[in-house]
Amino acid sequence: MDNNNLNNPFGHLPDPDAEKAKFDVNQNQLHTRGVPGLWSQLLDLLIVLGVSAVIIGILLWIF
Repeated sequence: MDNNNLNNPFGHLPDPDAEKAKFDVNQNQLHTRGVPGLWSQLLDLLIVLGVSAVIIGILLWIF
């Protein structure tokens, strides 16, 4: 271990090229697939609205 790493708690300096590559991969995935959580929430909202509409329709038809 050389003297430059004595004050570094991780034992080595982070590789900036690896960080940039990881960022680029994550950014590419975000742009190609979108935000999966948003689509999931929108689909859940549509399902809830549809079920609610069916229940209200049945109640209005009965009464």
